[in-house]
Amino acid sequence: MLECHYGVRMCGGVLHSINTRLDAAIIAFQLDHAMSKIVIVDSELLPLMQEARVLAEVDPLAILVDDPEYDGARMAFDGPDCENFVVGGDPTFDWLMPEDEWDAISINYTSGTTGDPKGVVSHHRGAYLLA
Repeated sequence: MLECHYGVRMCGGVLHSINTRLDAAIIAFQLDHAMSKIVIVDSELLPLMQEARVLAEVDPLAILVDDPEYDGARMAFDGPDCENFVVGGDPTFDWLMPEDEWDAISINYTSGTTGDPKGVVSHHRGAYLLA
């Protein structure tokens, strides 16, 4: 998961951690609101994410992290797995630095218990100051 945590930012993406206790409809809302392009999902949570992807208007690419310690039923999945996705990357790729320190680095959402979830955007400057 550290590869994902840092890799998303190194590619110029915005990290959006999803609360796995939420239902598929709320996750779909978040995917749409954040305009998600890629989701990296653990094999245990794949059924929930696939349901959310069906409900969402956006269609993010799903990349599977196959957890060898998960001993539950495995859902059929025809997309890329994380290990092969990383191996297939360009080893000469240069990290993308933010154009502006106020560019988004992450977005997190409230649970939406009193309405639609609210997105909270953090920026690179804030992450630097908190480090």
